[in-house]
Amino acid sequence: MKNLIIDSKQILRFLGYGEREPHEKIIKMVQEEIDKSDTYWESQFYSKIIKVISVDGKKIILENQIILEDDFLFNQLKECTAVGVNIVTLGNKIGKVIKEYMVKREVMRSLICDKIAVVALDCIVDEKRRELLEELRKDNLNITCEVFPGESAWDVENLKTLFSVFNKEEINVSLNEYCMMEPIKSTAFIWGIGRGKAMDCGHRCSRCSNPCSFREGSW
Repeated sequence: MKNLIIDSKQILRFLGYGEREPHEKIIKMVQEEIDKSDTYWESQFYSKIIKVISVDGKKIILENQIILEDDFLFNQLKECTAVGVNIVTLGNKIGKVIKEYMVKREVMRSLICDKIAVVALDCIVDEKRRELLEELRKDNLNITCEVFPGESAWDVENLKTLFSVFNKEEINVSLNEYCMMEPIKSTAFIWGIGRGKAMDCGHRCSRCSNPCSFREGSW
């Protein structure tokens, strides 16, 4: 996916310039890297929609016999009739750019590119969400917000469950024994699919009390 819209103000906020004014040199550097960033993306999005067969206690049993078992996840997905399992990557190039800047001791440019990658992943997820929602609404269906392994109470080990949905040959993303993805600028998540207001769980920041620089809106 090319032509991602990267907001320079968001990058500056992620760099810690939420309340304080950045130096003009930093602003210029951010814009320079944003302008170049479209050449960095080798993005791919992998997705499978799997029917929910049954809900047994706090277990959500999927069509392929995968079991999602977690109190936090159950509360997010208990009204769903299907689950979308998704993996998205920006590819290897952006990771190399970040590393090259560090080798050249251009630490600030490396940090800027790292934050641009975070925003780029969010842009892709948001765009794919809009595309799916447009299709689902034709059948009066809705989707929950994204749920990522490692956020809130859902353990990062659950990445293994999400990766098990795909054959290794299907995707150009791998997961190691420490639950780190390669390419490193990748993410994996699920969203629930169903009917009615129960699907509307608000922005994912509403589920987190951490006042970090990545926090969006007034959640």
